[in-house]
Amino acid sequence: IHFQAFEEHISDAFHDPQKQGTRKQKDLREEQLSNIGSIAKCFDELENYDEAIELFEEEIKLRQEDEFYAKGIAWAYLALSELYFKRYEYDAITDNDRKNFMDMTRANIETTMQLTEDEGFDEETKHRIFLLLAEVEKESNNPKKALELYEKNLKTGITLNNPDSVLTSLQGMIDVKMQIQELLAS
Repeated sequence: IHFQAFEEHISDAFHDPQKQGTRKQKDLREEQLSNIGSIAKCFDELENYDEAIELFEEEIKLRQEDEFYAKGIAWAYLALSELYFKRYEYDAITDNDRKNFMDMTRANIETTMQLTEDEGFDEETKHRIFLLLAEVEKESNNPKKALELYEKNLKTGITLNNPDSVLTSLQGMIDVKMQIQELLAS
């Protein structure tokens, strides 16, 4: 991906009144930044995590320059967190890299929560956050915290009437309880 050409396209459309049509500048900019996220999601689906991560990082950088897209930045951080975790799961990486991925994932989720603290989260976003944090804590050998987060995710899944979420939470809780039993046995 050539970010310079992409940024020039965004910049031209953002500042050129003929390209803006009747929409407000802010709405056009939001749409353009969302398009970066959409392209990043495509790379994610193709399991090209490095390109997806690079695009989400670019989206965050551009949104931070504008200073009025807290919720958009939060969504980008959440997507970036999910990508770091996927990359952690699928890449053969060293123990030090594992720790770094877990730390980056936690930091991005914390940033997401801080940015949307005033607005709150919808139930679907809570589900994504609780599930991802539970997985991070499980992989980081923090079973007590993971179990707490799986329980929160279970409640959210029930609220959403989402059977897949409920099953994922229950499976995670079983895995964590087994992890606790293994720790106690050793």
